[in-house]
Parts: sequence; structure tokens; C-alpha cells
Amino acid sequence: MRQLHHVIVGNSAAAIGAVEAIRAISGSDPITIISAEPQHCYCRPLIPELLCGRLDGEGTCYRPADFYQAQGVRALLGRAAVAIDPELRGVTLEGGDFVPYDCLLLATGSQPIIPDLADQGSGGISTLNSAADALALGRAARQARWAVVAGGGLVGMKAAEALHRLGLQVTVVELAPRILASAFDLGASSLLARQAQEAGVRIITDNSVVAVQRRSHVLQSVRLADSTELPADLLVLAVGVRPQADLAAAAGLAMDRGILVDSRMQTSAPAVWAAGDVAQGLDFLSGERRVLPLWPVAHAQGRVAGTAMAGGPGAYAGGLSMNSLTLFGLSAMSVGRLGAEAGETEVAYAEPSRPAYRKVVLSGERLVGAVAVGEVDRFGILTGLILEQHPCGFLRDIIPRQSPGLLHLPHKQREEKLKK
Repeated sequence: MRQLHHVIVGNSAAAIGAVEAIRAISGSDPITIISAEPQHCYCRPLIPELLCGRLDGEGTCYRPADFYQAQGVRALLGRAAVAIDPELRGVTLEGGDFVPYDCLLLATGSQPIIPDLADQGSGGISTLNSAADALALGRAARQARWAVVAGGGLVGMKAAEALHRLGLQVTVVELAPRILASAFDLGASSLLARQAQEAGVRIITDNSVVAVQRRSHVLQSVRLADSTELPADLLVLAVGVRPQADLAAAAGLAMDRGILVDSRMQTSAPAVWAAGDVAQGLDFLSGERRVLPLWPVAHAQGRVAGTAMAGGPGAYAGGLSMNSLTLFGLSAMSVGRLGAEAGETEVAYAEPSRPAYRKVVLSGERLVGAVAVGEVDRFGILTGLILEQHPCGFLRDIIPRQSPGLLHLPHKQREEKLKK
């Protein structure tokens, strides 16, 4: 059988999932990884730990140093792909080199949204989307006192915590009425906001950064939409991300918010797949196609794509929105829907003094969402119940009393889980 050359553009969760899936089927097909970043594969959720110095570059890597060699991968790191040609089946690199492929995976991830700020300039303004961002921001923080973080989502709040740990006075400015609105419900985000504020981080909501002020090209302050001025030596932009899909769009692949893919993660172009933050794949709960820029979703999609590229069976069951955050020592998790839709119900319990909070969202007897703060050690049970779609009406009685564990499951479900 003829060997297939698998080319992967990207070097994060989806890419590594694909490599391992290909190797599970074919030990000899050549694999080439192309990545604009020069680093070994590293865990992007750990970037804030790199910023504040709690981890070094090696500590963020999630595969051994010899991973590429052990997997028989040619790694073209620090080499940006500038074009793909589905007809000629090749990738053009910066500098003009052309890499042919039999199967191509686009795992290019996402890129930060950059707001249009008057007099944006350059110095003192940063994103936190890569290891390079974290290292540069860490160096700048050594000479800074005041930091403003534009955006109170997961990235923004972890950036705020990291900068606070470096000794800066930090203010988070969030456009929405509360922080973490896309990752957690009101009950959870309120507890996390209080945790951050008690640690010393200032949070401003219902507002946004609209301009920066400089003196001799050095950042001095930022101006908010309500005309408030905040001192700022550093401004971190964390207002959101979008799929890094320029290569796909220029090549004429079918697009919506991301690259449209089928149940095998294949795009509209022959022999081209997409996975991770750049792909718009199936949503497990809604059955619609959505972009879910989440680490576990990217890895799962990458494995499905890699299996398909190597000729193996299987289809993607759909992604599930999952978020995990520890902020100043307080842990929180969410999965599925954050709130009830028409015809659904919520069951919640809160004890702010501890703090402890838990909530489930039920569609009839089916569990479709869950949130927990403080008591998260058994949260995986709720995630499993959503994916397995077992009847979960028994949670109505348990949630007001305690976090559900294996002993609370009906006998048949408990036996099934104990066998796994």
C-alpha cells in the first residue's frame, strides 16, 4: 500500500491528537508539522503560569522533548505557512518552500481580537495568546506598576491573577455586566469576582477601554467609554479570540464562523481536514455546528481527523462546552448549558460563606448543564451523565443537599461506571 504524506499546520492540542491517532493506525506514513511558533508543543492554558514565573517553558510542555523523533514527525518549527493549494495539494511556507501533501490538517487555532484603540502605538500593549506573549509581558511587568486588562473572560482573569502575583496593581475592565459571562453563570461568576476583588484586583463592568494615552511614546493611562481614566504602564488585550482561518478562506474552503467540517472533520476540499479552534464542528447538545475554542474539544477533534486521514473508522460525536478555572485558589467548573432554555429547569444550591455553589440544568430527565464552585472534585460525574444521556431526575433531590458522587447514582449507572 502506498504511503501517505500527512501534513499538519499547527502544533497544539488538535495537531498532537492527530499525530497520535495517525500513528495508532500507521507506523510508517510520513508526518510533517508546520508551525509559525518555534517552541515544542506546549499547553496554552498554562500560559499565565509562564507569565508569572510559576512554570518555565519546559513545564508547559505536555509531551516529552523527544516526542517528534519518537513519533517519526518532521517538525518545521518557526516556519509559517502562507498559502495552501487544494488543487496542487501543497502548502507554501514563508520564504517560498513548497511542502506537498496527500492529507492536510488545518489546526491553526485562534487569534486574539484586537480592538481599535486611538493612538494604539506599540509599547505597553500586549495580548496573552502564546508563550512569546507571556515571556514578553513578563519582562515588561518587571518595569511596571499599573496594569489594565481589557476583558474579563478566562484569559483576562488569569492574566490579571498572574500580573497581581508579579506585584502590579491590576484593574480588569469588562464590557458585559459581569466577568466570565461566557464560561460561568451568575452565581459562579459572582463568587469568582469576589475572590479576585478580595485578593486586590479591581473589577469594572459595563465598560470598555476606548483609547490609550502616551507621553513620549510611553503608555501612561487608558480611557474608558464613560471617560474614566486609569493609570496604566501595561494594557493586556483579552476581549476574545476568532478562528485563525485566513489560509482556508484564501483557498476557497467553505466557511462560516470557522472552517465548516463534517462528522469526520473533513472540509469542503478533498484531502483537507480541520480541527480545533479553527473548525466549526458538531455541538453535542444542540446538534448544530459551532466553534468551540476549548482544549479538550481540540484534542478530540484532532484524534478524529487523524484517524480519518489514516483511513480509520469513526466519527465525531460532537463537542461539549467545558470550562475549568482556579482563580486565587478558588476552583470552578462548568459543562454544557449555563442556564435553562424554554421548558428546562434549574436546581441550585449556594453557600457564599464557604464559598460553595452548584447547579444543574435539566431538560426533562436529561442533564444538559452543570456548574460548580469550590466543591469540584466529583464534577466529572456530571460531565459523564451529560454525555451518556442517562435519566438524571434524581439530581433534583441531591443538588440542594450535597455534590453528587457515585453512591448517589442509580444502581445500573453506578455499576456501569465501576466497570470502566
